Amino acid sequence: AFAPDDSVVVTAGDDKLLHAWNPTSGEALQTLTGLRGSVKGVAFSQDGSRLAAITNLGEVWVWETANWSLLYALAIEGGGLGVSFMPDGNLLAINPGGQIKLWLPDGSVLRVEHVPLSAVQTCAGAKVNAFDISADGSLLGASLSCGFGLIWKLGDTRVLWGANTHQTELWQLRKIKVNNNVIDLSPDGGIAIFGMVYYIQSELMLMDVVDGSIGAVLASVGP
Repeated sequence: AFAPDDSVVVTAGDDKLLHAWNPTSGEALQTLTGLRGSVKGVAFSQDGSRLAAITNLGEVWVWETANWSLLYALAIEGGGLGVSFMPDGNLLAINPGGQIKLWLPDGSVLRVEHVPLSAVQTCAGAKVNAFDISADGSLLGASLSCGFGLIWKLGDTRVLWGANTHQTELWQLRKIKVNNNVIDLSPDGGIAIFGMVYYIQSELMLMDVVDGSIGAVLASVGP
């Protein structure tokens, strides 16, 4: 994750450490320790003053970047998949099952939501592989383990866009699981990139460029 002003980049992974670097010089600035699980996501607040990390054990820690001191720690059930700051400073964290919690800085839960899987009947039991949020905090995108992508408004179960792709057909008919998939929203949430990979002949199955406001695929890249 890059700080908003690009002055710091933070890397993390299975070593349970977070490393802050100067991205221009490569100088190591800080190493953050103490987490027990593998780090699955890191995010800066929009003003760059805080850094959050989430692990596969559901640990969510938030640091103050001015002195890298720990501000508070949270825990979510089911392990952690991703974390992001809302524009108002509240924290959004998601677990693989698709449960989303909005946390207040005091550690209390403001709201609990779920990925609207009811709109994807063919994907019953699918897990969330990746998620992203628009810069204004109004739109969420999620990619599911069955190869389905969704965009919806936070606080609203109405799906703005859903992609039922060849990946989903493979998942249903042949039980060929998606190896990896990802969704990335543009800052205003108007455009999304949704891609899936599975390893039959090491091919990229599909990548869609989506206009979420009208629910249309603008372009696709095949194998």
